Amino acid sequence: MGKPPGLRYNGCCIDIYKREVLAIEPMLEESRESYKQLFEKLKERGLTKPSLIVSDAHKGLVA
Repeated sequence: MGKPPGLRYNGCCIDIYKREVLAIEPMLEESRESYKQLFEKLKERGLTKPSLIVSDAHKGLVA
C-alpha cells in the first residue's frame, strides 16, 4: 500500500527568505471543496486574507 495522498502548503512572510508551513492536509483530490475546507481551517487558526497565492494551475483554486 502506498502513501496516502497529501499536499503541503507553505506561507511566506514579508521576508521572502523565511518560510512558514501553514498546514499539511491530506486530500483525495485538489477540488474546490477540498481547498474550501483547508482555507476554513486556516481562517479558524487566524489566517487573514492572503496578498498572493502561487499555484501550478490547481483546478480547485481557480474554480
